[in-house]
Amino acid sequence: MINGLFSDILQACANWFLYIFITADAPFNTSIMKKRSNQIAWLKRLDAINPTYNYNELCLIVQDGIVKKYGKMPADVLAILYNTAVGVNGVGSTISDEQTALATQKLNALSLPTTNSTTGKTEEKNFWTGMDDVLSFIKQILALLGIGKEADIKPTATEWAKPNSSSSSVSMSSIGDYLPWVVAAAIVIGGMSGGNKNKKSKKS
Repeated sequence: MINGLFSDILQACANWFLYIFITADAPFNTSIMKKRSNQIAWLKRLDAINPTYNYNELCLIVQDGIVKKYGKMPADVLAILYNTAVGVNGVGSTISDEQTALATQKLNALSLPTTNSTTGKTEEKNFWTGMDDVLSFIKQILALLGIGKEADIKPTATEWAKPNSSSSSVSMSSIGDYLPWVVAAAIVIGGMSGGNKNKKSKKS
């Protein structure tokens, strides 16, 4: 059963749904784009089984959770991940194993000022450790869904070591085209929610 704490749970583990803010035509590798699809599928499933929030509202909850956690818009967080990797490797498919290892090392060490959703305390924290810190909330989401597993959606450093698809030649200067700064999640997702669904009535 979904109760009044549902939005709080989703907001607390919003970093697990970061990839929903990557556009469908972004030239990223298969792992990133597959997890993007899975994250969107989880939210659509949550939309289908809850009586309170529609899909776009769930996206806004995720966006708000990321902003509260990192003090940055989702696109800014994604750009940090991307630039950490390409700052070592550049772009394209001809990246050596040595470059990939160095990028992975830098990504694994990535830390951001992070606000704890429970205590409200902000401190510099490893980005990936922060994923594990909210695992209990993801387990609650999984219990609501009744399907899926954590690995289906969890962002990892490894997949960003070579972020571009093999056919991609996107430059760092153009990455902003694929990571738009967005005021409303409905704009990010566009028509992906399956038409103009009426807003669900809110519970009192």
